Amino acid sequence: STEEQVEKLKVAADTIRLCLAAGLRDFVLEEDCFGHRHIPASKVHDGRAAYVVSPCEVVNFICVHDNETLYDNTVWKLPTAIASPAERMRSN
Repeated sequence: STEEQVEKLKVAADTIRLCLAAGLRDFVLEEDCFGHRHIPASKVHDGRAAYVVSPCEVVNFICVHDNETLYDNTVWKLPTAIASPAERMRSN
């Protein structure tokens, strides 16, 4: 239903906010989508997005498909005016 979709989007928005806070367990969310105030990240939606003590513990992962790297994707989208290999490497 529409209400269920809206609720899922609100929960996803909370999760994104926690991830932008580096997934820190000690981060305090001022208010979650259900109106709970000053809630520790470890308690927001079962704490599934808050799992590190320090930002240096976060491992970011970028998924690529068809064996293309992030560099390949970037190079293909560069303007054709950037032609030299040196310019292409600098844009990475």
